[in-house]
Amino acid sequence: MNIEKFIDAFGDDVYALALIVTKNFDSAERVFTQIAQDCDTFPETAELYDIVKKAYRLCRKVPSNDNAETLSEIGLSAKQEALISEVFSRPQIVRAIIHLSYENDLEPDRVAAITDVNVRYVNEQLGDLGELSERLNKSYKELCLKLTAPDKLKISVIQAVNSGEKRLFEVRGDAAPRHSWTKKQKIGTVIAAAVVTILACIVIPLFLAYLESYEEINSSYDEVPPELIFSYTTETEHTPSE
Repeated sequence: MNIEKFIDAFGDDVYALALIVTKNFDSAERVFTQIAQDCDTFPETAELYDIVKKAYRLCRKVPSNDNAETLSEIGLSAKQEALISEVFSRPQIVRAIIHLSYENDLEPDRVAAITDVNVRYVNEQLGDLGELSERLNKSYKELCLKLTAPDKLKISVIQAVNSGEKRLFEVRGDAAPRHSWTKKQKIGTVIAAAVVTILACIVIPLFLAYLESYEEINSSYDEVPPELIFSYTTETEHTPSE
């Protein structure tokens, strides 16, 4: 699939999903860019399901802003801010289920396949929405019209792909704040910990004990009266050798 077709047909869907799942504009931009730059991996007959399935997996790898309560930066109405706040108050997996169901109109089995949960769980989460379900049916699609990728972002991605330039960035498995230890790093860490333990538990206490003993010996010499020291040295000097 060429980049222009991808942007026109699926670009905003990818960006909106990423924004709802991560609650983070930077992360939404990263996911959008990565999927757009990989558009040639999708066949011309690709459906929205295929696109958002890959996009959701990238959403799980980029940082999320768990503290975000709304998206007032993009100029939502009070009604829309109230609705998005309700959605944002839900766990990430539930936000994804809501968006895939109410914006992308995917059936529960497809939502389950994308989010790696079972269909029963999807149906339970949708059933637990209560009165929010009615408001989502009425206003969520209208809200998502505001959750579109910026034109500047779209243009820069199209130019990068068509020119064959280096990718704008990569969304890697370690994009989220976590560290994967190599075997050498693990061995090095164990050795360093052992050295620290030996120093802390054996070498340092022995050294401190030596210093304490040395100070006690010196202090005992200081307590001997000078006249005794003089008398001893004088007698030693005048004692005839055998």
